[in-house]
Amino acid sequence: MYSASGVSRCPIKPSLQYAVDLAHLFAVFAACELMDWPKCQDIAKDAELWSLAVGAVKGIQGLGIHGEVGQKAASATNEAGLAAWFAAWEKDTLPLELQEFNRYHHGGKVNAQDHQHLRDCVAAGEAEGKTMTALKTLLKRVEERDAIPA
Repeated sequence: MYSASGVSRCPIKPSLQYAVDLAHLFAVFAACELMDWPKCQDIAKDAELWSLAVGAVKGIQGLGIHGEVGQKAASATNEAGLAAWFAAWEKDTLPLELQEFNRYHHGGKVNAQDHQHLRDCVAAGEAEGKTMTALKTLLKRVEERDAIPA
C-alpha cells in the first residue's frame, strides 16, 4: 500500500544490507548534533568534522558483523558521496523537514540510545582489534558537548 501511493516507496533489502545501511547513520547524527543540525545539503561544510564523521561511518560499516557487505560499503564510502546521499535523502523526504525530525528524534528523544549504539560499535571494533579512532574521537566530542551545561 505504501509503495502503491505513487508518492513514496518502501524498499525491500536483505537484513544484512539493512544493518549496514542503518548502523552508520548514528555517527552522522552525532556529527549533525555537533553542527547544530544543518540542512543535509550543508552537512559537509565543516570539512574537518565531516571527514571525522565519514571515518566513523567507515569504521562502523567495516565491523565484522557486517561481513563482506560492510567491507564493500566501507570501501565505497567517501565524503562527497555520503554528503550527496544525505542531500538526496533530505529531498526525497519532503515535505518532511528531515533535519528538524532528526533534531527532535536523535538530538533529544533517543539521543542516549544513539550514543550507546556508538559506544557499542567502538567496543565491537576494539574486540576485533580495530582502533576505531574516528568514531572514538567523534563520540568524545559529542560527550564533551553534552557535559557542558546549557
